[in-house]
Amino acid sequence: GTLSSCFAAVWMLLIFGCFLLTGCGNNSSSKHRNPQEPTPHAAIKLDGEDATASNLSIFSGIEGESAVFVTNDGHLTLNESSISKITAADDRPTSKPAERPEENPLTDSGIGAAPPAAPGTYEIPEDGTPSRGSEYKQPDPGAMRSGVYAEKKGTVTLSNVSIETVSGEGTGLFASGDGSFIALTNGTITTDGSTAPGVFACNKATICVENVAIITKGGHSPALATDWNTGTIIAKSGTYTAFGNYSAAIYSNGSITVTDATCRSELDHAAIIEGESSVVLNNSILWSRKRGAVMLYRCFSGHASVRPSEFKMTGGSITAEEGPIFYVTNTTGSIELNAVDLYGASGILLKAFKGNWDIDLAWAKPTQESTVIFIADGQNLPGDIVVDKFSTVTATFRNGTNLSGAIDKGHRGKAVNLTMDASSTWNVTADSYLDGLTFSDGISGGDIPNIIGNGHTVFYNKNASDTLGGNTYLLSNGGKLTPSPY
Repeated sequence: GTLSSCFAAVWMLLIFGCFLLTGCGNNSSSKHRNPQEPTPHAAIKLDGEDATASNLSIFSGIEGESAVFVTNDGHLTLNESSISKITAADDRPTSKPAERPEENPLTDSGIGAAPPAAPGTYEIPEDGTPSRGSEYKQPDPGAMRSGVYAEKKGTVTLSNVSIETVSGEGTGLFASGDGSFIALTNGTITTDGSTAPGVFACNKATICVENVAIITKGGHSPALATDWNTGTIIAKSGTYTAFGNYSAAIYSNGSITVTDATCRSELDHAAIIEGESSVVLNNSILWSRKRGAVMLYRCFSGHASVRPSEFKMTGGSITAEEGPIFYVTNTTGSIELNAVDLYGASGILLKAFKGNWDIDLAWAKPTQESTVIFIADGQNLPGDIVVDKFSTVTATFRNGTNLSGAIDKGHRGKAVNLTMDASSTWNVTADSYLDGLTFSDGISGGDIPNIIGNGHTVFYNKNASDTLGGNTYLLSNGGKLTPSPY
C-alpha cells in the first residue's frame, strides 16, 4: 500500500538522496545525532525509483504490507540497518525452538498442512493430491507479510542488515519474477511464524546471501527455499537453521547452491529436493536430527520426473541422526558425491522406495517407484542400499570409493546395478543381490579382490552381467560372487 501522509516528506527525501536520514543535508539535528544510532522509519515502498540509505530501523506492524517492497525496476541499497515485520501475536507459532525436540514437542499451526514450505494457500483436490503453484492466491503472501519483497525486476542490495519477522507467512527475503533480485551480505534473518521461510525465491527470481545467519522457528519454514522449478538461491558461508516441523534447512523446487556453510534441521530432513530441481553443496555441513538427511521426491502423482532431481556435493559432511542418509521416492533422482564425510545412525545409506514422502499425512500416500542414479567418487559409504520391488538403483563407485554395507539384502529390488573400478572396494556385511555387476577395469582369474565378502554371498543376474560369464568367483576374506538361482 501507499505510505501515510505523515511520512510523505521523509519518503521524498529518501528517494532523492536521503539527505536528512543520512546526515548529508543541512539539518542541524542530524549533525549532532550519533551516526551509529538507527533512524526509525516506516515501511518502504519503491515503485520504479532508486534509493540508498544507511542506519535505518524499518518497522511494519500493518497487515497487508511488507516492511520493504521494491517493484517495477526499483532499486534499494540499504546498509547498517534493521528490518522488522511484526503483526498480531495470533500469527506466531505456539512452540519455541527446542534444544532437543523430544523435550519440547512443536504444536505450531503449520503441522498437518501440506509440506513443502513455500508461502501460500494450498488446496487438496478430491483425488487427495496436493496442489502446488497454480493454486497460489494473489497477490503473493510475500508481498503482504515479508521483511523484504522484490518483484517485477525489483532489486534490493543489503549489507550488514538484520531482518526479523513475527507473522504467519512472514518470509525474511522474498523475490518473485524474472529479473527480480535480492542480495544480503553480513546479516541475520529470524522468522517466527508458520510457513515463514528465511529466504524464498520463485518465478525465475534470484537471491544471494553471504555470511548470513538464518533461524526459522515455525512449521513449514525452511531456511532456504525455492519454488515452481524456477527460483535460484546462492548461499556462501553462514549458518542456516530450521527448528520447525516439516522445516528443512534447504528446500529446493528450483536451484540452490551452498558453499562453505552449515545447514541444520531439527525436525525434518536437512535438504529436500522436489521434482526437476537441484541442490549443489561445496565444503559445507548438512545435518539433520529427524527423518533423514536428504530426500528427493515428487509431490504429486503421475509419472516420475523426465529430468531428475539432482543432489551434488563436494567436500564437507552429511549427518543423519535418524533415518537414511538419502531417501528417494516418486521421482528420478541423481546423487553425486565427491569426498564427503557421511554419518547415518540408522545404518541405511540409500533408501529407494515407493513411499509416502516420509511424512505422516493422510494424503501423502504411497505414490510410485523411484529411479536412482548414484555416483560416488573418492567416497567412504557407510550403510546399506535398500530397494523395494518398484524401484531401481544404478550405482557407480570410482577413484577409491569404499562401501561398507549390503545391497538389497532383502532381495526385493526391481533392479540394482553396480559398476566398480579397480581402485574401489565393497566391504560386504550381509548377503546381497544385484542385477547388473560391471568391473570397469575388467577382471582376471577366478578371484574378485576388491569385493571383501566376509563370508557372505553376492548374487548377480547372469543375463544382466555378460562380462561375468555366469561364473562363480571367490571373494576376498571369504564368500563368493555367484549367479542368482532366482
